[in-house]
Amino acid sequence: MIVKNANMDHFHAALAVVNARYDGNIKFKTLEPKGRRVSFTLTVNSCTIGKGKAKVTAPGVSIGPNGRRIAAACWHCHGDFFDALFRVCPDAAVYSSGSLANPRTGKWITKDGGNWQDWNKGSMMYPKLASECCECHRNVRTEKILAAQAAQR
Repeated sequence: MIVKNANMDHFHAALAVVNARYDGNIKFKTLEPKGRRVSFTLTVNSCTIGKGKAKVTAPGVSIGPNGRRIAAACWHCHGDFFDALFRVCPDAAVYSSGSLANPRTGKWITKDGGNWQDWNKGSMMYPKLASECCECHRNVRTEKILAAQAAQR
């Protein structure tokens, strides 16, 4: 994704806000300036928490349409990151899902709109919305493991 009107401090401040919600599991895979803009990719530190039979999906992990964990931040995590970025830097604009060479394939996300728009991540035969490709609605087992890890810190 490409962002204009924001600097590196804005990105790190927004990431700190997101990590407070996703238990520190989110990081930048790439974060590099491209002229007057910044290109970035969000990913996760770990796809799972726990060991053995108690292993569950970590917070913020994306799950592919086939059910496998992907080492990428989920749709909810990206939405929360954009919200945090717009709170820190209201003039920021994010270009997503396309290339700047062909503007018809992508979209601009600003504080005024474009965030939280769901899209089909699956296929025509097996549709699955991006908002359904994660376990952000954590189950009780995940909450117990996270509470135990917090107690150990």
